[in-house]
Amino acid sequence: CDAKVRQGLLPSVQVAGNALLHVLTARLSDAYSVQSGCEALMDIVGSCPEDSPVRASVRSSLLAQDEAGEALLPRIQAAHLPNERLQHTVMSMTAAVLGVQPVLQQMAKHGDSHVVQMPAIRTLAELFGDRIDLDPPDLACLPEAMGAVVAAMAKFPENIIL
Repeated sequence: CDAKVRQGLLPSVQVAGNALLHVLTARLSDAYSVQSGCEALMDIVGSCPEDSPVRASVRSSLLAQDEAGEALLPRIQAAHLPNERLQHTVMSMTAAVLGVQPVLQQMAKHGDSHVVQMPAIRTLAELFGDRIDLDPPDLACLPEAMGAVVAAMAKFPENIIL
């Protein structure tokens, strides 16, 4: 019965996910809208099984290129680079939808920015600290994640509170 109910809700959940992705695109410059949209998308994706068409749709929408050849996810990250709280939410959403590797790529790309490194450290700490059921690709990133965290801590010791 649970699977039947879930299957019946799928079209509505897909519409909600698409609406949130539209909000992220249309209100890209509004930090509050992007923050709320990312949090809601994480809730939706988190409630869907890994093989859900909703997850696949959100994943492809975040990576799909617009007319200018840019994907939505990097545009969100770039538009709100100085906003540490929003960067953390975007990285958490990224990890939930795409896995740990894109978070590590952001850390490598912005190695000199504590506004990126600190939210990334928090995101990785949450992922590896709270989740006991890591996907194999995320688990395989653990050594690289530990190295990235140590490098960021060494680069910005004044921003680390233990």
